[in-house]
Amino acid sequence: MPKIIKLPFKLYTLNEYIHEFNKSRWGANTIKQNSTKKCIPFFIGMKFRTPIEVEILWVLKDRRKDFDNVAFAKKFIFDAMVDAKSIPNDTQKYITGTRGEHILIGKEECILIKIFEKGE
Repeated sequence: MPKIIKLPFKLYTLNEYIHEFNKSRWGANTIKQNSTKKCIPFFIGMKFRTPIEVEILWVLKDRRKDFDNVAFAKKFIFDAMVDAKSIPNDTQKYITGTRGEHILIGKEECILIKIFEKGE
């Protein structure tokens, strides 16, 4: 049975990250660190049997952002899993891929992550 984690917020998009990077690479690093730290509490105490695959549902308020721009934020999510010690690393040895990523339009922006552990 896959585990489902809900992040009740949105994360920075690739365009927002690039915009900050063009102003200051330290600002971009702050975005990366803060976004990862924001996700860590949702993975604390979870230990996944690796390798894992993930399915991500990005719930947004509208369709103004490109899919690939939004999906960039999985970098912060995967790094948070490592920092929370839910997985040893986010290399291909431990995360073999995604089973799908989708955008849904809704009132409450959030990210739903379904994690399929080894053998599921």
